[in-house]
Amino acid sequence: MKVLSDLEALHPELVRIPVMKAGIYRRMWNLSKAAEALQSAINNVKVRDHYVYLTMKLARFKAKVEGDFNAAYEVLQQALKKYPVSKTGRFC
Repeated sequence: MKVLSDLEALHPELVRIPVMKAGIYRRMWNLSKAAEALQSAINNVKVRDHYVYLTMKLARFKAKVEGDFNAAYEVLQQALKKYPVSKTGRFC
């Protein structure tokens, strides 16, 4: 875990690192830390496509792993408020 944290500190633009950290926490059954890793990455991201990617990952995590579909819906609603759907109908 320290390797991923160090790598994330050196390269905060790499979006896969928080996803990998969340996967490790999930495998350790530390679900709150997994969700926290994704949420903190969402809060710190600056690129729209990265925001959308991480939001989808967090919503999927909440729905499939935690079984909380309402929380997944709320995550997606917040993303739509921040970045509305484009005229072509695409989220990104």
